[in-house]
Amino acid sequence: MEIFGSLSDWVMPNRRPEFTDFPAMNTLDPAFLPNYEQRFFSFRRQRLVFIGDVHGCFDELEELLGKISLTQRDHLIFTGDMINKGPQSGKVVDLARQLGASCVRGNHEDRILLIRSDLLSRGILDSESVNEYDLPTYDQNDRQLARSLTDDQAAWLQECPVILKVGQVKDMGEVIVVHGGLHPAVPLDEQELTSVMSMRTTLYGAVPWFRIYNQFNMLLSQGSITPAPPYTNLTTVIYGGQAFEIRQYTKGLNSGCVHGGDLSALIIEDGGKSKVVRLEMYSFVPSFPNTSSIGKYLLYRWTKFCGVTETQRRAPLSIQRIEVCTPSDQAPHNFL
Repeated sequence: MEIFGSLSDWVMPNRRPEFTDFPAMNTLDPAFLPNYEQRFFSFRRQRLVFIGDVHGCFDELEELLGKISLTQRDHLIFTGDMINKGPQSGKVVDLARQLGASCVRGNHEDRILLIRSDLLSRGILDSESVNEYDLPTYDQNDRQLARSLTDDQAAWLQECPVILKVGQVKDMGEVIVVHGGLHPAVPLDEQELTSVMSMRTTLYGAVPWFRIYNQFNMLLSQGSITPAPPYTNLTTVIYGGQAFEIRQYTKGLNSGCVHGGDLSALIIEDGGKSKVVRLEMYSFVPSFPNTSSIGKYLLYRWTKFCGVTETQRRAPLSIQRIEVCTPSDQAPHNFL
């Protein structure tokens, strides 16, 4: 065993550190759950609001919360990847903290917090004068974001679990929130945490995990299978990470906001009634290979500020174009 351990350290020097400094799984306070039966008086209603990948898009998050008329009785839950790529990650975290929101740890939070911890352990978190060749080979934008987070912001993100057990919701069974996905044949406390944050497919056949998860729960609901514990109850998984995909027992909420797509929210109301609200964006369609993610995002935001009409969505790249206004004359110019 000692030989195997030392060999694995030698052949996998870049493997992720052990999960020892943050919670793997938490349970939501039952007080936040919607009432099991529908309420007819609006002042007594409460909702759970699940938000897909924000990726630092603070302005869009504010617009979406205004669109759904968020109240003090509602509880926000972020499905991971609140930060990175977009330009206002810190403001997104501050707003989430201010609203008393819950969250799960996505692969981007995981990477940025690991980088921050490493820089801190080297004593160079606050130093911009370190020789670039003395730094680990982190992406420059990731390193800048890791340094920009305050201690309070990092501490709040550090407490986001990988798995959040929400509780029983009418017609949905046990609701679980993760960023990547879950394996239906593995108990929650035995799930591999790196996979939970980034899972897309199952091991065999590259089948999307949510297809298997839905099929499993459909058979369970029909009484076609009688599994051993802990698989005796229906479970619905709400997640981010992948493309927007709403199914009966899995709800994927990542609609690509940071890339010019939409920002999506799943709202569960009293009585188990649910709906999806999407904040529609102007499509950001061209590809600029030498432009950073933040540069692309700022270009997209400028087109929106100028009031440019939406470009063709999902058209072939050869015919897509975006109109950009210049500060001098506010006249649109076409960029093929």
